[in-house]
Amino acid sequence: IIKKAFEIISKVQELKDEANDFSNTQSGELRLATIPGPLSLYLDILIQFKRAYPQIEMEISEKGTQEIINDILHNKVDLGLIILFDHLVQKNNRLTFGKLLKGRMVACVSRTSPLALQRRIAPAELLQQSFVFFNDDYMKWYLDQFQQTYGKANVLFTTNNQDAIFQALHEENIVTIGLDFSLSKL
Repeated sequence: IIKKAFEIISKVQELKDEANDFSNTQSGELRLATIPGPLSLYLDILIQFKRAYPQIEMEISEKGTQEIINDILHNKVDLGLIILFDHLVQKNNRLTFGKLLKGRMVACVSRTSPLALQRRIAPAELLQQSFVFFNDDYMKWYLDQFQQTYGKANVLFTTNNQDAIFQALHEENIVTIGLDFSLSKL
């Protein structure tokens, strides 16, 4: 009888442990939107998260900053990784903002470009090239500021397709300007 009692107690404990594990299992959906480029910076973290919470389905999309904010406001995404403008924080006081990292603007050219050998490039030298840009509100603002200060730039196209930008950069006289962490994989 004692042996059977221990077996029953053991099975009851197993059942409790299994019920606890089941009730503690997180499930659901995580919808993440990010500006183009930096996904590779936090891909390892997302993989670790998925291993820790295998029942959570993740959906990741790349969009522009304002589109991400609109999607959060309309409950289309749960979390957005954007380029942070001060006026966006003030304008969207219903949202919570936090800084993950700080970036700086850099120019990127083909290895075959004469500009590739220079450590610094003057704006006048950049204006002699053709540009491709990420299609993002911050990049549009930056380009407007750049052109107001230094003159009109020859913009071939803007896109959110990182591969298209990288492919265009193989041409000798093509330049892109962007945040260092977005262009770090070139």
